[in-house]
Amino acid sequence: MDFYSLAGWWVEESRPQETRVMAEDNSVGVLAGVLIIAAGQLTGFLGARIWHRAVKGPAVIKEAKTTWKAALLTLGLAWTFAAFGEEMSYRGYLMTRAADVGDRSKLAYFAA
Repeated sequence: MDFYSLAGWWVEESRPQETRVMAEDNSVGVLAGVLIIAAGQLTGFLGARIWHRAVKGPAVIKEAKTTWKAALLTLGLAWTFAAFGEEMSYRGYLMTRAADVGDRSKLAYFAA
């Protein structure tokens, strides 16, 4: 059996080649999505059977639920770390693009 008869997707021979390729890509994507969802459900079920305990979240989340001051502190920390990470990654991207102008030599990196 071929892939299309297993997945339930049929491609007509009269379609142009581009359409057949798009139909193949779509059916592979749908099948991958179904497999990912099924694997997630299976691992959740098996995890509950093996460990027999409820999942515990970080203590900071429980504290943030209780007071608005803790919630604001947690939001501020998360926002700060996200901004720092974004700036560092974008700075690396820009420095690499600037160094590309100078053929990525040591002088180009120094100037960037």
